[in-house]
Amino acid sequence: MITQALRRRNVRLPDILKLDYSNPKYKKEADESQPNNTKSRQRIYETNVHLLDEHGRAIDIVVNTVTTKQDRHPNSGVIDYKGRSGAASYRNLTPRECFLLMGFDEQDYQTVVNNNVPKNGHSMLFSRDKLIRLAGNSIVVDVLECLFKLIDDANKVLFGAESESVNDKCHALDVPRVYSEEESGQEAIDSLLSC
Repeated sequence: MITQALRRRNVRLPDILKLDYSNPKYKKEADESQPNNTKSRQRIYETNVHLLDEHGRAIDIVVNTVTTKQDRHPNSGVIDYKGRSGAASYRNLTPRECFLLMGFDEQDYQTVVNNNVPKNGHSMLFSRDKLIRLAGNSIVVDVLECLFKLIDDANKVLFGAESESVNDKCHALDVPRVYSEEESGQEAIDSLLSC
């Protein structure tokens, strides 16, 4: 159901990946996301999902979780890339792509980048890795919105009143809102349904 909601919004991997390297901004970000060629990174390339098909087009798949570090296994996927010489034959997701996968738009990402401030004279407060950490290990905005919608729909079915909150309804029915550790989730659901 959540995947269907995202598809209705028409969010697709081909729209998120920035593969137009004629755009200097995307080319620079891709180069910065291309790791050096080491044995461990060759294993990352071999064992992670490839996000492009044999023709260099983005595959329309559900991507693994965006974590705080893309340079590991498992990660969100690798993208075949021939950028810097001497580097690996792939790149990781760029910070921009991580933000887009997490439900933000280009303008949101650009706002963060435009408001990044220098630290210690030459480096920026939000480095490439810190930008990925900001996006990673979180819940996708669209998924969270869909979960809230599902909860709201369930509340309407269970309690039938749009104007009253579940907590108000439970309080009026004297149903406890907090369940003990001994009580299973099913017992909690059964007690709610029995009122």
